[in-house]
Amino acid sequence: MWYRVISSGELIHLNGLTLLGSTFATALAFVVYRESLDVRQLVGIVATLVRVIMLGQRIGVTAADHAVS
Repeated sequence: MWYRVISSGELIHLNGLTLLGSTFATALAFVVYRESLDVRQLVGIVATLVRVIMLGQRIGVTAADHAVS
């Protein structure tokens, strides 16, 4: 499935998925295995989520720009 998405999409759209992999793995370990998270890890998770949101908004603006022209 991953290779099908890669071959059919632009890499900028897949960048967010790549960044979120480690974030979800860390969150899952926190919930399922009761792992502890230190401040550095929490800052990294928040920074990753903020960046993915910013990337998603930029993709939306870029797609809208291309749709108009």
